[in-house]
Amino acid sequence: MGEAKRRRSEAANMVQRGTVQVGVVGDPSGVTTATINVDERHAGSLSAFMDEFARQNPHDRRSSVPCGTCRQCCWHPTVDVDKSVERPEDLAHLDLVVREDGKTVIRKRPDGACVHLGDGGCTVYKHRPRACRSYDCRIYSAFGILPTFNGDRHAPYWKFTLRSVRDYAVAIAARLSTMLASVDGHDDDNSAMQAAGHRYSQVMPRSLTALMRIPASERDQVIASAQSDGVLPPDAFEYRAP
Repeated sequence: MGEAKRRRSEAANMVQRGTVQVGVVGDPSGVTTATINVDERHAGSLSAFMDEFARQNPHDRRSSVPCGTCRQCCWHPTVDVDKSVERPEDLAHLDLVVREDGKTVIRKRPDGACVHLGDGGCTVYKHRPRACRSYDCRIYSAFGILPTFNGDRHAPYWKFTLRSVRDYAVAIAARLSTMLASVDGHDDDNSAMQAAGHRYSQVMPRSLTALMRIPASERDQVIASAQSDGVLPPDAFEYRAP
């Protein structure tokens, strides 16, 4: 089974349509929410995903997202292409333009979609640029950020399972990092994600240490408090007692 078929097969059993409440990027309090109709998917253990994501080389990451029939990221406003790192045989298949700022990007259709998006998906899938190969929309959901494309299109919202103490520590650290990014004035999806990711590396060790020091009998109360305070939104995770 090819990679594209495998991703469609894996995704078929995990997608449901529904409404979720997500935090609004740019709100310093971190508690303002918006209710959005979006595909909701299950992504498994949060800590397992985050640990694997951190292990990968950020300059050569190979995304394994089970996309299914989702094409939302094909409406991303910009797909940068660095010709110095792309294979010549791949570049030969890409319709590129150079913007006024000197960046090389994939050409967009008049409706805002990637020029290579066809009825059956990406028409240059085997030759897609590194930006597309490495894009993983699950990391945004982990931080409570829902990317918006072309004004009214949204990436799927991935729901992670929280089961272990480490899962809960990761969730609290990620959401607090996003709140801090908002306080710092990062009010768009991409800059907020970058700022939150930087904050996370500092917050996560403290979050884990703090939870480990709390007696097991008191952790449920701490977690319930985090939920009521908006740090762990009720729609964001599948909760299991640690």
